[in-house]
Amino acid sequence: MHADSNNNLTTKSNSMEINKRPNTAEGWAHLIKDQALPLLPNTSAQLITALKQTDLAFSKLAALIHRDPIACLYLIKFANQQCKNPDTEIHSPDLAISMLGVDKVRTIMKKLPTLKLNPRNIAHREYLQSICNSLHAAAQADHMAEYKPILPREVLYWSTLFAGTGFWLMWSTAPHEMRIIQYLTFEEKMPMEKAQRQILGCTILDISQFLGSMWRLPTFTQASIMEGLRPTSRQLVQLSKACPEKSAIPPSLERNLKLTINSPTFPTFLGNFLAMESYKSWHGRNFDRAVSIYGTYMGIDHQTAYQRIRDTSIKVSAEHPIPYILLPAKHLLQIPSDISRISKPSWAGDDIPDSPKKRKQSVNSTTTQASPTTENTASAQKNSEVGDIDFIPKKSTPRSEKTNPALAREAPTVKLKDKRNMQMFSELTNNMLKHPERFQDIHELMNAAVQCIKYGLGLERSSASLISASGHKLVAYYTAGMMDSPKLADLVIDLKRPSIFQKLSQKPLGAWISQTNAAKLRSSIPASLTNASQAHYFFVQSIFAKGKPVVIIYADSGARGADFSEEDYKYFKVLCRALGHCVEQFTDRKTTLKKSQQIKP
Repeated sequence: MHADSNNNLTTKSNSMEINKRPNTAEGWAHLIKDQALPLLPNTSAQLITALKQTDLAFSKLAALIHRDPIACLYLIKFANQQCKNPDTEIHSPDLAISMLGVDKVRTIMKKLPTLKLNPRNIAHREYLQSICNSLHAAAQADHMAEYKPILPREVLYWSTLFAGTGFWLMWSTAPHEMRIIQYLTFEEKMPMEKAQRQILGCTILDISQFLGSMWRLPTFTQASIMEGLRPTSRQLVQLSKACPEKSAIPPSLERNLKLTINSPTFPTFLGNFLAMESYKSWHGRNFDRAVSIYGTYMGIDHQTAYQRIRDTSIKVSAEHPIPYILLPAKHLLQIPSDISRISKPSWAGDDIPDSPKKRKQSVNSTTTQASPTTENTASAQKNSEVGDIDFIPKKSTPRSEKTNPALAREAPTVKLKDKRNMQMFSELTNNMLKHPERFQDIHELMNAAVQCIKYGLGLERSSASLISASGHKLVAYYTAGMMDSPKLADLVIDLKRPSIFQKLSQKPLGAWISQTNAAKLRSSIPASLTNASQAHYFFVQSIFAKGKPVVIIYADSGARGADFSEEDYKYFKVLCRALGHCVEQFTDRKTTLKKSQQIKP
């Protein structure tokens, strides 16, 4: 291994003139096919040490190589190129090592460069991130094969992993072009394939197909990346709406769609689809649709589908702890949160718009179990003074059949206790109170809050709404559980009109609209909210920082859902106070940074 040849991943495209840049898939494939990809920094040192041993055991070498997708790729590539029998294909690193022998493997590994990781180098990070996404995709496909054994799991795993080879090579060889594509996709919301065609003249899948043929990768690996075998956008919409709970594939689906999802290559597509959407946003609408597609394919309900995907992401994150990147289960493993937001590259050119659209990041959290402590609550109260509007139900107010038997029978109190995930709730509130630095920015913090309300407290829907610069509009920005409530997810409330939200925007207050006060306070609830949510009961809380409103948190039990309990509201208040404390910390940090930048040396 050439440990000293890795200061740069490669910077060919730094000096690549536009008129010399390829504009076809075949041209790009010829440019990058001989590029030597560097080994992962967390496994290369172990491989270097192991390869120095003269009596290196086959099993130990295989175990080390399995941890590095690059080492696996080159062994399979070299083994297939050396194989004299055209009817024989090497599809796994174990077969490659058996065919080549330990000595030959040692020679191949020594020729590969290693990556001297520079965390500030965007090309380094994105190269590692693309490999991590492929590992996640392969793990998801492998998990599908456990329940639906269409192919041998080993074949499906390695084929899915190597389907991302084109992305690895492009980030290594053409990081500038890939950065522009990333910007267009994440910030300007341009479809990925359209962005790739605009910058590269082709898609990365097209490039990967040429690479697979040039490298003699296994036939199934090449087939899995053929665009013709992938479902269309219309078919994906059909799949996301089906999501059965008992039958594997709904009989209502059209014949062509059934053929597509019964294809052996579909798990590869779906694994990569899940990996990419979860990387963009764990709880965004697109990921929610991906979970529904997974549920349709596996014949399970949405909640079970989400649980399986999450558990698989946790497993792959633990098995491949690549430093300085967003692991699939980033907050579950508390990875470093110093990854910079995507901004317009300075070299992107004038054809890229200057004003990036804010990307809604997300967080998926579940770690060590605990319960909200008195210390945490007291600390939150001290740092974020939050009051209650005078129409909050008091603890002494009975909310049962004694008050209004007819109303109580019509809207019984919802039992959220069984839905709560106290591990997630306690970890997030603890991070907000004691470790604000674990949140990358205010966007990640707000997404963490709404996801915690939905998946930690068990409330059906939640949102964090921002107040416009003029102070006249309240706009829903971060949401959870609102895939079937698009009007509520995009709600805009006029703060110039008297309402409960006008009061919330003037002072840090909380409110619980319950069955005891809903009729009395109906006039203070905006009609736009009532029509969009169809909710009879909900919680709201305004969060302030330095005397100014920052966000208003909303949560309900769904359309025409039942009322809450005193305990539900208590936990909601604990979270909001912790969020207020964390927002204050973010504000203090921003103020300190601004002052330090103004100090003249």
